[in-house]
Amino acid sequence: MVGCTCLLLAAIALKPPASVVQFTRTAVLRSAAATAAGALAAAAQAAPPPEMLLREAAVQAAANEPKVLYTPPSVKGVSTPDELALAQYLKKKGAKFYGAYWCPFCTKQRAMFGASGVRALPYVECAPDGFGAQRCPPEVTGYPAWEIDGKFFSGMKTLPQLQSLSGFDAAVVFPAPPPPPPPPAMPPGGFEQPAITEPSTPEQVQLATHLKQSGAVFYGAYWCKYCRLQAAPTP
Repeated sequence: MVGCTCLLLAAIALKPPASVVQFTRTAVLRSAAATAAGALAAAAQAAPPPEMLLREAAVQAAANEPKVLYTPPSVKGVSTPDELALAQYLKKKGAKFYGAYWCPFCTKQRAMFGASGVRALPYVECAPDGFGAQRCPPEVTGYPAWEIDGKFFSGMKTLPQLQSLSGFDAAVVFPAPPPPPPPPAMPPGGFEQPAITEPSTPEQVQLATHLKQSGAVFYGAYWCKYCRLQAAPTP
């Protein structure tokens, strides 16, 4: 009986108190959390992969690169007093001349006013990459276009036409523009578009074949240089 009592007392003495067990678990959890935090901090301080650095450098370089903006060709002809007065009248009236720097007909329209007159014109650049570009109204479907008294007029206009449309002084007589040169004689079957000699890649041929099979149509004109650029197999 005495032996059993001694064994029981020894077992009770060897069992750790509940506070000791709780302290041990808390210490383990704290140690694990500290280890994880240290690993995260080390990962945050580690250098990023080289490809990530290259991508970030390319994005930063593109953001810092100055954007190229284009302006219409300059007009060097001398303006007559009537041409300058018409340009100033159109601007004062609130008219708008919509165009694009790359538009050859806009260049011809501007040249009608001479160098001083063109600076007085109420010109609105519609090309997104043109200097001072603005969002042109949806009524403008081609260039040049005029907005006079809230009405839109498409195409290049002569000075007498602009005089009549705007109500400019009818006593002013603008000289008639020189007649255009006669067009060349049309060959049998019509004019052909310029030949394209650049080789095509297999992907370009595949795309062209798909467009044709899907029923897509490419409309253009033999004299249109942009149609030529569209058809050329350039990237």
